[in-house]
Amino acid sequence: MDNTIKLLPISWYTAEEYDAAISIMADRDNLPRSYDAWLKKAIHTEQQAIASGYAVQRVIINPKEFSRWCHDRGLDINAEARGRYITEVAINSKSGNR
Repeated sequence: MDNTIKLLPISWYTAEEYDAAISIMADRDNLPRSYDAWLKKAIHTEQQAIASGYAVQRVIINPKEFSRWCHDRGLDINAEARGRYITEVAINSKSGNR
């Protein structure tokens, strides 16, 4: 029996910063327009991941920090960058770095 915990970081936004966050995203047309619609979808995704055996880590995306992070790495501000960012944050928080 494999007791390995599978960690799945997921992008998370606060209600206060959701509009600012999606306004900087190159792929904003692929994101829900409202925080409430996004939250409903995010919770559903989170519940599915947990049901599949994942330990979920919500990684809050601060628009200013994320924009700076992308700029420093020469990345477009999009889904691919979000995935890289939340993975890096999750790894660093697990190892005690941030």
